[in-house]
Amino acid sequence: MISRSGALVTALQALGAGRAAIVTPYMEPLTDSVAGYLASHSIEVVDRISLAVPDNVEVGRLDPTRLPEIAARLDVSRAQAIVLSACVQMPSLEVLEPVEEQLGLPTLSTATATAREVVRRLGIDAPPPPPSSAQATRSGPKRPPRAFALMTAMRS
Repeated sequence: MISRSGALVTALQALGAGRAAIVTPYMEPLTDSVAGYLASHSIEVVDRISLAVPDNVEVGRLDPTRLPEIAARLDVSRAQAIVLSACVQMPSLEVLEPVEEQLGLPTLSTATATAREVVRRLGIDAPPPPPSSAQATRSGPKRPPRAFALMTAMRS
């Protein structure tokens, strides 16, 4: 069995990210629960933005093109990764790479982490994606390129 939250933890651990900044569509109490779950797996949430959308149907209607602006408000000074959408229903795929390049940190979503875990468990092998500009300009240890492509790039 694969849980979405478990897949997110696995993906963050595969990145070596013990600290993350997150964006959720949830009301604050549920965002607290997400942060607590990550903390229970030794992943510190260093900053978070809760969009406080009370209706689950409305979560699926959120405009993903607003996410780069929202993510820019995160304090990522201590983060090692960004979880742009801690909800599989919140659209974000099209902006993961631009946010990664904008903020210079691996950026993923619960949906891409879940897809990565499904691919990994199926034993599907695929070549890694090309490096992103965020990786090319970063100094120090290299992180996996395009963290949202972890589903194919990292196998454990």
